[in-house]
Amino acid sequence: GKYLYLEDLFIEEEYRGRGCGKSIMLSLADIASRSCCSRFVWQALDWNTPALKFYQAIGANICDGLVTVRLNEDQIKRC
Repeated sequence: GKYLYLEDLFIEEEYRGRGCGKSIMLSLADIASRSCCSRFVWQALDWNTPALKFYQAIGANICDGLVTVRLNEDQIKRC
């Protein structure tokens, strides 16, 4: 089904802990809901513990076993 994908989110250090990230994520969740999306998806680095804790605090599920797989430009040309 249709889903909203967040490519990247970065909150400057001086704005962390002020509700900015939560406000952005809740706004995006609202957009996903109003757009009849079945999922709102993004990725986080497994070593970024503060981000993972934040995502869990807003109710997100951390999916185990997912890995990022990609081809770089040279590899694409060889396919």
